[in-house]
Amino acid sequence: MKKLQGDDDVKRRAAIQLLTAIGAGTAIPPGVIETILSGVEDVLGNRLDLDEWERILHEYPRQMNQRPVGSMIGDLAGDFITVGRLLKRSHAVAERTGLLRMSAGLAGLLAVELDDLGEWRVAETAWSTAGRSADASGDRNLAIWVRGRQAQVANYAGKSDRVISDLVGEAQYRAGKAPSNGLARAHATTAIMAAARGDDTAAHAALNDCKAVTGKMAGTGAGNVVCSGWGEKNMWWTEAYVLALLGDQRAGAALDQALALYPSGTLGAVTNLHLMRALTLVKDRDIDHGLAYALAALEDGDAKGTMRRRLVGQIVDALPEKARTLPEARELRVLTSHRARTAVL
Repeated sequence: MKKLQGDDDVKRRAAIQLLTAIGAGTAIPPGVIETILSGVEDVLGNRLDLDEWERILHEYPRQMNQRPVGSMIGDLAGDFITVGRLLKRSHAVAERTGLLRMSAGLAGLLAVELDDLGEWRVAETAWSTAGRSADASGDRNLAIWVRGRQAQVANYAGKSDRVISDLVGEAQYRAGKAPSNGLARAHATTAIMAAARGDDTAAHAALNDCKAVTGKMAGTGAGNVVCSGWGEKNMWWTEAYVLALLGDQRAGAALDQALALYPSGTLGAVTNLHLMRALTLVKDRDIDHGLAYALAALEDGDAKGTMRRRLVGQIVDALPEKARTLPEARELRVLTSHRARTAVL
């Protein structure tokens, strides 16, 4: 009887936590829903539904694209904890492999969110877990995605060329000649790095490699992993960024094409594209228009995030020295200088 009363108390506390979080508009603590539902789930046998986990994981990238930076951390952490608990139970080999894939995807997406908040040290731990889980699952494309995606994020965060190149090299080594999501991201990272240092030849060579991989994946499903996809819109986004960095007049057309492909409601990626257009305007010495365009993009979209800070830095660096003290330039720096904070748990 005491045990039953204790279980009821735990469930009541969990229900209070749920109501408190919903009332305050904060993240629901991990494990709360599971605790509330645990009695019925025990009777039902706690059946493992990997298809449901697949659907949950596929939905995360869409939600992350439509919500402010960091707002998905609580949900990702909660699901990761739940998958960890499931892994501690005895499962058939196929079920364990599936759960490892889920944990790799969740850890990778959690790392992306943490990196975007500037929490790079914590993100490194999440990336490491993502890589080891993907390797243990035997999902080769997922393992390549982890390295390719981490390379992209490391580049946006301004990490050292050596760190980025090592990640790119590992993704390329693991991929070999087989087209994959992670390989496309590795080539995209190489192209952007080269464009940032003004190496037109290397940037276009890597961009062509990225296009070739993207073309080979089209219609095959090879561009999809359990937690992410790579397709035409990603390719145009990359090309637009490379051309904007190089000051190429074709950047405008690439930006138009990329913007047309992103779904309505997309925040981060679209804000970044508008900042790239501001960068092209500044490089064309249309300073006033460029700065005004950048400010409008940040005010209408999500101003926080590593990529936004990176692009604003590149816009300011492209300004003539005298223009860097303009009020608009200072306001740009202020808008992206404070990291967005959300409750992790």
